[in-house]
Amino acid sequence: RRKDGSDRGVAKNLEISFLLDFYGDMLTDKQRDVVELYYNEDLSLAEIAERAGISRQGVRDAIQRASAQLHAYEQALGMERKARAIREKAKALAALPGVRENQAAQGLIQDMMEMMDDGI
Repeated sequence: RRKDGSDRGVAKNLEISFLLDFYGDMLTDKQRDVVELYYNEDLSLAEIAERAGISRQGVRDAIQRASAQLHAYEQALGMERKARAIREKAKALAALPGVRENQAAQGLIQDMMEMMDDGI
């Protein structure tokens, strides 16, 4: 949490994690590994630098480049945004009368949600 009480850092970390789920395979192995260690494993720049055998500045640069690439992929393709919209529609569908009581429909909706969570 930031000094101003906001959770912008947490939201940014989640955003990068979601983008990594969708576009991580489009990064180099080194970029993906560094971003995963930083955002998903919560390692420090120094810890990652030690593991990767590069400087802290090298790690920071790799994270910035990879983050910029992930955002560019999302800007061009919009997969994460579309998946989020589908997830919201599925939640609304699950809450509809008749659907709420239908176990088969609920199971299908749950399957859809899991697919969205897994990056399709």
